[in-house]
Amino acid sequence: MRKIKLVSILIIGMFLMAACAGTFAQNAYRSIYISGKTYDTSMKVVSDLQKQGIIDQIQRDQINKVGTIFYNAYQAAVDALGVYVNTSTSTNEQKVIAALNALSVAWPEFAKLVNTKKANTMAPTLAQALKEVK
Repeated sequence: MRKIKLVSILIIGMFLMAACAGTFAQNAYRSIYISGKTYDTSMKVVSDLQKQGIIDQIQRDQINKVGTIFYNAYQAAVDALGVYVNTSTSTNEQKVIAALNALSVAWPEFAKLVNTKKANTMAPTLAQALKEVK
């Protein structure tokens, strides 16, 4: 399922670039893409920390719980953008905005929990993470 979603977002991204879609879709795609990549990298760091014995299973379960909330928000944003790309209506644009807002809200708690285990692994806000990747 995860690979299907990743392939979907990559296809959407290629479509947007090829079709020269509007700035809104490009920015939304970039935000979602960077969020997903940062999530993936952060979870790999968490896995490494667990392998090194820096975090135990209880701490890992806490991170996984908060990470799942973020990941679900990410998946909702991917889906909303896919709908928007297929049918660019103001209603669908608002759904993408709402999904991106949910993603931004889920980020700080996830970042804070990961950063308590290894400082500066994640930017404290989604906006900062997006700026760092420029």
